[in-house]
Amino acid sequence: MLPRPVAAAKRADSVSTDALERRKTARTPFAGSSSVNRAPQSGSPAAVPEVPSTRFFAQFEVKPSAAKLALAELHDELIRHLIAEPDAKVTLRVELTAEVPEGASAHLRRVTSENADKAPNVTLKSGGVWEE
Repeated sequence: MLPRPVAAAKRADSVSTDALERRKTARTPFAGSSSVNRAPQSGSPAAVPEVPSTRFFAQFEVKPSAAKLALAELHDELIRHLIAEPDAKVTLRVELTAEVPEGASAHLRRVTSENADKAPNVTLKSGGVWEE
């Protein structure tokens, strides 16, 4: 015996709604935390539709002596996940400033000015020069 179309449709709606509510509740990152992804409580006003997160922004300060390790850690913990997303457009900017209160030696000025644009995987956008 085949179910009646109206009864079958109601059952399907009920199952899909329950599954959707379970998925929304499961997205809550930590138990007891408040989250925009949490399913609304019964009797509460209708939930505001979830707006997808479209931008990620982070700014870090890194000790110069640990820069190589810090960039590797940033890659492992963040960058690799972001670039794995098929449609993601990821930009990484590195800003380097240095001040030498007594003045930079001629050797330091020459080496840093020459090397600023030589790294094979880095594109110098601006700077790379010393100021008075």
